[in-house]
Amino acid sequence: MESVISRVEPLAQQVRDYVYNQIISGAIDPSETYSVSELAQQLGVSRTPVREAIMQLEEIGLVAIIRNKGFRAVEVNAADIISAFQLRYLLEPFCAEKAAAHSAGEGSVVVGELEAAMRDMKRASTANDRKQFMLADRQFHEVLLSVPGNDRLTRAVNGARDATYVRGLSTFSADRTWVEIYAEHEQILAAVRDGDAVQAAGAMRSHICATGEHLLRLMGSDTEGDWLGVEA
Repeated sequence: MESVISRVEPLAQQVRDYVYNQIISGAIDPSETYSVSELAQQLGVSRTPVREAIMQLEEIGLVAIIRNKGFRAVEVNAADIISAFQLRYLLEPFCAEKAAAHSAGEGSVVVGELEAAMRDMKRASTANDRKQFMLADRQFHEVLLSVPGNDRLTRAVNGARDATYVRGLSTFSADRTWVEIYAEHEQILAAVRDGDAVQAAGAMRSHICATGEHLLRLMGSDTEGDWLGVEA
């Protein structure tokens, strides 16, 4: 295979990014056990950076290390989805609120970055490119996460998002279209641009609720009732 590892960036980080992308794309099957030695040989690196990368992914709950055998991608269940979206519901509206309160206006750097992510999302939807759409979606949220300047908050939310990607769960399907998802982000952006903190937080809550309920339906779970465990 063509090498995906360069000798410029830290090897462990490159291996981590490679395995992470393989997991969220569905290329790594949660039912299979993968060998550290074989992965190292495949990537053309020693076992040390592979072990370091796998340990990093274990820390955020994406893989389970199987002693003397290798590692597996962690299987996601409905409880994982619910806990991830409970955390996102509590934290991400706070970030959207902060962005609207302190980063509003057409000339704002934050607004410009959100608009750039929206353009990427639009291009990806036109090209029917699921991977690029998800990357643009993630970039949009990461811009907002950066506003409070709280690294712990950012890591917590990114970890929750990663947990829902383990099986390549899609945020869109026949009953949740590209247009609907784009429109939800557009509402968040409009509120931030207008400096409406209350509306920005509310739009983010609505988006997170819609996404979480969609993923639970995909898994065949009943979404009736107070699955968020918080007052909407």
